[in-house]
Amino acid sequence: MKTIQIPPETQIVVDNSCYSRLLTARLQGKALTFCNEGDSYTFTCRNCFGLGTLTFRASSRGKEEYIQTACPVCDPELESDRVTYLLSQSGLQPEEYGWSIEYLAEATGKARAVATARQLIAAAPQPQGWVSLYGPYGVGKSGLMKATVAALCRLGVPALYRRADDILSEAKAVFSEDPAAQDASEQAIKARYGRYPFLAIDEVDRIADTAWSRAFLFAILDERYNVRQKQATMIATNMLPGQLTTHFGYLADRMKDGQRIILAGASLRGKSVEGGEVGEPDNQETAASLA
Repeated sequence: MKTIQIPPETQIVVDNSCYSRLLTARLQGKALTFCNEGDSYTFTCRNCFGLGTLTFRASSRGKEEYIQTACPVCDPELESDRVTYLLSQSGLQPEEYGWSIEYLAEATGKARAVATARQLIAAAPQPQGWVSLYGPYGVGKSGLMKATVAALCRLGVPALYRRADDILSEAKAVFSEDPAAQDASEQAIKARYGRYPFLAIDEVDRIADTAWSRAFLFAILDERYNVRQKQATMIATNMLPGQLTTHFGYLADRMKDGQRIILAGASLRGKSVEGGEVGEPDNQETAASLA
């Protein structure tokens, strides 16, 4: 499977045969249009909008032809290919594809973290909710997020792990001196992060403290927060809401909603067990009382 970009900034996953046909049409000077339409909050497949097929229109000098193919994301006959593709696009390293939350199951003080991740995974293909993880470096936040992303991808659910600063770097990489082009690029990035059924954003408190950085990241978080009844978002910080600076007031406010889990204990850096890092006391109220 391959991803092809169709104006305006629409990225569609297609099989290799369709990809070749679309590239040929483009090389022939034909304008490509993606014809599928759907409600982004109700369709079951975010690639074909639940239609099961992908339809493209290739236009040139008043003449049109249509290219149609089965959607490789929701075609059950291509399930293995779909899982491989989802993992390759998940933000995880290949050695993390097999990570499981079960490595935490017997660890002391990890019951709430495991239960929350299990609930999200059990809700596939449409996990829902807003989860905030807190704790110092090395206690398990990243490992839990990555294991949840890996588990959902293996179930065929598009899921993504990103550090907040990496999202900002992606936006900076498409900088343009043309305000309209710059705005279009930024909107396309925000829209892409808004489409994932599960999105895990790590280190949300470790971004440059500038107005642009905060505004761009908070726009993504705000959109995810507004659809928390239909999609799931997990964020992680090293600080509780009350410890964030004044400029991060919006983030602090959002972190007080949904499920709040504080992770503690000894650092687990260098002690991964087929799943990364761990840590956290059972009681959610501990986090609430410190916020």
